[in-house]
Amino acid sequence: MRFEVRPAGKMWKWVLLNEVSEVLAESYRTFPTETQAQAAALV
Repeated sequence: MRFEVRPAGKMWKWVLLNEVSEVLAESYRTFPTETQAQAAALV
């Protein structure tokens, strides 16, 4: 599994992907910067 940060319009969200890149979970909110989305994925 791995986390990935993706654009969501003008915002960013994180997603958790499995080995074949299927989305297992994603953030329930968006973040104004890519860095904030990355930090939220690690918490």
